[in-house]
Amino acid sequence: MTSAGGPGLSGVAGIVGSVLINLLFPPRCPGCGTWGARLCGRCLAVFGPPRRVPGVGPPVFALAAYGGAARELVLAFKERGRRELAAVFGALVAAALPRL
Repeated sequence: MTSAGGPGLSGVAGIVGSVLINLLFPPRCPGCGTWGARLCGRCLAVFGPPRRVPGVGPPVFALAAYGGAARELVLAFKERGRRELAAVFGALVAAALPRL
């Protein structure tokens, strides 16, 4: 920070760099491909409260059916390097835990 309390030169350069990167390479939602959103509300809405997955063995729960946007988001995180989704998935799981 500068003595006036504002961002220093490196902070300004980082902000300008982020803006330029977003202009040259606008973010796209990995669930549906919507331009301008790192994750759109429509794709986030496919996740809900935990539901038990039928089957034998120990209980298994899911926050969404593995298909469509939910599948694309999981694959973007696991296989395509979209690590920013870790915070989203972490928040979804944390919110679901008290409901189990």
